[in-house]
Amino acid sequence: MCGTRIPTAVADGLMAPCAGDETGFDVDTVNGGIFVYALPATPRGDASELTLLHTLRGRAAAGEASRAFGASLSMGVGSLLAVGDPLFNRTGAIVLLQLRAAGDADVVCSQSSNLPGTGLGYSVDISTAEFERKDLAEYPAYRRNAGTALVVAGQPIAGVVSIMRANVTAFHAGAAPQDVCKVVAWVRQAPAADAARPVYGTGTGVAIGGGVLLYSAPFGPTWPSGAKTVSAVGESWGGTGRVFGTSFCWAGDVRTPSTAAESNVPFLCLPCLAETGEMSAGGVSRTCEDCAGRVCPADRNPTHWSAVNASAPLRNGERYWIDVEAVSHSGRVNLQTSAPFKTDWTPPFTGVVEDRFHGDAEGCSWCGTDLDFNVDADYIASEWLGGWGDVESDLQSFSVSITTDPMGEGEPDIMDWTNVGLNTTFVLEDVELQGGQWYYTCVVAQNNASLWSDAVCSDGFVYDTSPPTMVYVNDGLQERADVDTQTFTNMLFVNYAAVDAQSDVQLYELGFGVAPGDDSLWPFEVLGNSTLYGVFDAFDADFEAGTQVFATVRAMNQVGMWSESMSSDGIVVGKGETVVNNREESVMSLDTEAAAIGDDPDDDTAPTGPPPTTVAAAQFPPGAVGDRDTRFVGGALSEEDLQSGDAVDPNTVPPPAQNFRFGDYSFTLK
Repeated sequence: MCGTRIPTAVADGLMAPCAGDETGFDVDTVNGGIFVYALPATPRGDASELTLLHTLRGRAAAGEASRAFGASLSMGVGSLLAVGDPLFNRTGAIVLLQLRAAGDADVVCSQSSNLPGTGLGYSVDISTAEFERKDLAEYPAYRRNAGTALVVAGQPIAGVVSIMRANVTAFHAGAAPQDVCKVVAWVRQAPAADAARPVYGTGTGVAIGGGVLLYSAPFGPTWPSGAKTVSAVGESWGGTGRVFGTSFCWAGDVRTPSTAAESNVPFLCLPCLAETGEMSAGGVSRTCEDCAGRVCPADRNPTHWSAVNASAPLRNGERYWIDVEAVSHSGRVNLQTSAPFKTDWTPPFTGVVEDRFHGDAEGCSWCGTDLDFNVDADYIASEWLGGWGDVESDLQSFSVSITTDPMGEGEPDIMDWTNVGLNTTFVLEDVELQGGQWYYTCVVAQNNASLWSDAVCSDGFVYDTSPPTMVYVNDGLQERADVDTQTFTNMLFVNYAAVDAQSDVQLYELGFGVAPGDDSLWPFEVLGNSTLYGVFDAFDADFEAGTQVFATVRAMNQVGMWSESMSSDGIVVGKGETVVNNREESVMSLDTEAAAIGDDPDDDTAPTGPPPTTVAAAQFPPGAVGDRDTRFVGGALSEEDLQSGDAVDPNTVPPPAQNFRFGDYSFTLK
């Protein structure tokens, strides 16, 4: 029948095809070669009907063909062929093949002995779970047997029998060889009462099936020494050779003692009650494992297990321990407790990220706590602080990225996310920074539960490579308006502006002189970033009415770069007149006398309240006069003006056609 051992003689080796095969196989071995024949669908016992399909040969460790390959053969359901090679690498080996329709074969797995010269594979036998119906899917305890086979091989020199469990399903799924076949047990003869050690030759012949393992020892005495002669037959009880047997169960079964009325063997393999959660690893196990009240892991690895409880009522931040009970086949229990662990399903807290200056900051006006500008640099530096942490599981690491677009959806364009451990500072060296470009550093934290925080980015810094640009410098008080003349000589006003596209204007420097760029009247002085400034009675040199005074200004940006100087077009002091045409705007400033300015603001004797006269300005827009240029003179009325006829008292004399009044001032057209 399919699955029984195949004799080596071709004529005696005919066997029925395995169920589901179009043709069956017959095998023969000669001098290290295995000949695979096809059997007809209806065998008639005629060797001439056999068709040679393929010749299989083994390999020794040095690459030479092993003459002992196929010294023992056994075939099982599923075209599985167990092959013994007792001379392989001087230790012996067993090879499990799965024959293909063409007669060639896949090597499912192989096992060699670690005992030199012991002849593993001198005998071999195979039994499959499918053949013994130990893989029934409807019986939960047997499900782990699907696609498996038990291969038994003798090592007669060592007096040992090896039992290997092979998972053909795992082989076809691509599992590693060590996960496909494993030696699960070694069996040897128990010493006889009159023997000092096991009988030499144990395992010369082996057979397995039906929960029973049989193996022979042909060289030991059949009966104990000293047996008396049986006179009735005239022969002694002497003789050689023994056959030993033991129960060896499939997974899901356990060895159970039996009575003579139940069986002629002392132990039977009976199934566990899988319906109640019991299970067994099989073999010589005598105890079903009860998983009631426990989480019992699947036996995927003989030394490592894992289990999952997906419904435990855990609370965030609590400390827990895991108890593991190891239950032996004898039913004894050993309890071990894990190290404590905390639950954590919340991400870390975040803080702030600041850009930093890297290097010697002495004399650096822009190197504040949080860098907003930089110049002459080839690095990007940052620090994160203020609140980063995780209460439940602590922080495991930080990761940093650098980008020019912190709100973008793509990958960081300067540096991708990089793990920096628990460092709270980072410097990226050798960066080619672009002028006018903003750069941002972003940070995320990971806790010991592998949860990530939100990303936090710095407010960025701009790389400044250009100085500011002056826009205008105008004489006078009014923004963007330029005064050409003024009557007073003890005060000067100037309004100005500059722009910097990269880091903004930080401060201005101002000076007054009698020519553009000159500061002889009031030396250059660094001011704040106000765009209006005035000087009162603080000039280094005296200047008379009619002097043209120029204001010169330059600007500095946030990284200390100065603009080019720009000067006003000048203002004539001590003169309250201007020539107006209909094409351009003209402005003149005027007063009645020099304003009195107190030297000490805390001096109680200093005059209080407004000065006796006010400062005024007259603006003439384009088109204020006709086609002819017209000169305007302005100032306060004096007795001399009235007596000379240059002006009239507007309070007593109505203005003639060529005079007009503006507030407290009278103007005469000449």
